[in-house]
Parts: sequence; structure tokens; C-alpha cells
Amino acid sequence: MKRAEVLESLARSLDVARVLKEFPELKRVDLRRLLKEAASVMEEREKKSSTEFSTLRLYTDGASRGNPGPAGIGVVIQDEADRTIEEIRRYLGVTTNNVAEYTALIDGLEAVRKYGPGRVEVYSDSELVIKQMRGEYHVRNTHLIRLHQRAKALARAFEKVAFHAIPREMNQMADALANEAIDQEFISVPKSIR
Repeated sequence: MKRAEVLESLARSLDVARVLKEFPELKRVDLRRLLKEAASVMEEREKKSSTEFSTLRLYTDGASRGNPGPAGIGVVIQDEADRTIEEIRRYLGVTTNNVAEYTALIDGLEAVRKYGPGRVEVYSDSELVIKQMRGEYHVRNTHLIRLHQRAKALARAFEKVAFHAIPREMNQMADALANEAIDQEFISVPKSIR
């Protein structure tokens, strides 16, 4: 007796007596247990699908004051209904703007992975990073090669990733987070150390 056949027969007829006649080795208690198991599996699938997203939008920005200088990243993850699901800001220390931009992308892709989307739309105001990720520009800077490879590896984990260059005005949330990360670190450091 295959469980799937029993459930299919029950679903077709909605007649417990007929199903028990069709599968004589099946007892009412077995059928009840089978239905409970099926309900449990369906409930788990519904829970899982309600937390998964088919498409997520990832806004990333890196900021460096002085280039190189104090740097931070900002990441905003939104669903298809423009709801923000997660925000990330992190101080990086002293580095270049391009390193900060790649680090924001990497942190963002790592964060998006836990939500399990099939498709990710990446938005950044760094034309360099976007065009390098699309393969339109070569990565020649030795400091960026490793970061580029890491970002490409993370992007391969998704069914589809699209990279979009956007103007800074359309990336204000991520930009604000990157600058907040720098400001918070800078405020917490005594002036005598700066």
C-alpha cells in the first residue's frame, strides 16, 4: 500500500468506507494517522512558503570619506511590495570607496540568502561595481579581484540575479545607512585618537 494512493483515493471520493474497502489492510486508525501526517506536511510547506520570497530587491552602498578614509556600508533588503525586511549598516575602518561598495554587495547577498528567493534584483549607485558584476568592465585592481570573485560566487547561489546601476537619489536608504555607520563609529572615537 502506498500512502499517496490512499490519499489520492480519499481525495477523489471523500468516502472513508470506500477507501477502507479498496485498501483492506488499512485500519481506521492507520487512515487517521496518515491524514494527520499529511496535514502536518502541508502545514510545514505552507509555513515555509509564507516566509520565502520569489524576488527580493537588494540596495547596497559603500561610503568612504577621503578615499581611502573612514568607510561604512549600507544595505536594504525589500520584498516585491516595497516592504523593508532588513537593514544593515557596518563600519569598515579605513578603506577605499570601491572596497566599501563591494563589501556592501557581499554583505547584502549573504543576508538575502537566508530568505531563499529565486530571483534577486541588485541596485547600486556604483557604476563600476555593477558593470564589473555584469561583465561589462574587467576587474584590474588587485584589491577588488578577491571581492569580485566572492560576490560572483554568492550571486551564483540564486536562480537569477540582475544588477542595476541607479542614481544616488534612488539609493538614499542604503546611502544613509552607510553614512550612519561611519558617523556612529566616528562619534564613539575620542577626538584625541582621530
